[in-house]
Amino acid sequence: MEGGSVKENGFFYGYTSWTIDAITCQAVGGLIVAVVVKYADNILKGFATSISIILSCLASVWLFDFQITRLFTVGTFLVIYASYTYGREEASLHKPTALPITTADSGDDEINNKAHHK
Repeated sequence: MEGGSVKENGFFYGYTSWTIDAITCQAVGGLIVAVVVKYADNILKGFATSISIILSCLASVWLFDFQITRLFTVGTFLVIYASYTYGREEASLHKPTALPITTADSGDDEINNKAHHK
């Protein structure tokens, strides 16, 4: 197996430029996602998600000779639409509001206070 070779030659034994590029791409992508999640609003997050889907699709066509099918296109548009509707500001405005919490004896105190002040 490769364990002996890695012990002899070091952790990075067998890494190619493609391996380093893939690791770098994932690391940079993770940092970008962290920044977007921390500092961006929902609209920007929706745009970032949609653009990442489109760019990933284009990169797959160019790098892997991916053939875009109708089903893939429909799925892509559904994900983009879902990202858009999830991040809409109006959607957050229609959240149910909490009812005020009252105790059963709170009404009795008002009745006793009114009777006492007469």
